[in-house]
Amino acid sequence: MSAKIQLQKDVYKFLCDLPSRSIFFRTGPGIFGIVNDEFIFMLIITDDRKLTRSEFSLASKVESCNGYFYIVGNIDDVHLVAKENGWWD
Repeated sequence: MSAKIQLQKDVYKFLCDLPSRSIFFRTGPGIFGIVNDEFIFMLIITDDRKLTRSEFSLASKVESCNGYFYIVGNIDDVHLVAKENGWWD
């Protein structure tokens, strides 16, 4: 399944409205996501900038989007956050 989304305020509503069946989508360079019934996991990545402090705080709250986890930021930030939280090595 592919989805056409833009990184703007309504991305958070988009994430909350996703069904919880297995989905992989890639909408463009540096933007992809995964949703799985067993391990619900969402990444939204844009390579053009670093995370702001408020985005980092928001992304750190896993419970904030009906169980979906999402990050808006640089791919290096995503790897760092994921590694620090033990999601992958």
